[in-house]
Amino acid sequence: MNTIGKLTYAATEAAHGYRTGAEAQASESMIQVIDLLAETLPSMPEKTIIQLNQVLSEIFSAQQRSDFIWAADMLEYELCPRLQKATGLGQKHPGSKRP
Repeated sequence: MNTIGKLTYAATEAAHGYRTGAEAQASESMIQVIDLLAETLPSMPEKTIIQLNQVLSEIFSAQQRSDFIWAADMLEYELCPRLQKATGLGQKHPGSKRP
C-alpha cells in the first residue's frame, strides 16, 4: 500500500474509532495520519496543502470540543476525498473494513 493508501486507511480507522467511542484507537490512528501527512505534504501543490490545513484545523477544533462525530465526519468525508483527489486515486478508502 502506498503512502496515500496508508494515510486514507489511518484516517478511516480514526473516524471509525471516534464513531464507536474507541478514542484511544482513534488517537493512535490520528498519530499515524499526522506522521504520514508530514511525509506527503511536501510533494503536494500549495493549493492542496492550504485546503488540507483548513480541514485539519477543523478536525483539531472538533477534538478540542470533544465533538468526535464531527471529527470523524471531517476525516472521512473531507480529508480522505481531498487526498484522493490530489493524488488521482478513486473514491474508495483503500483497505477500509467499512463499505
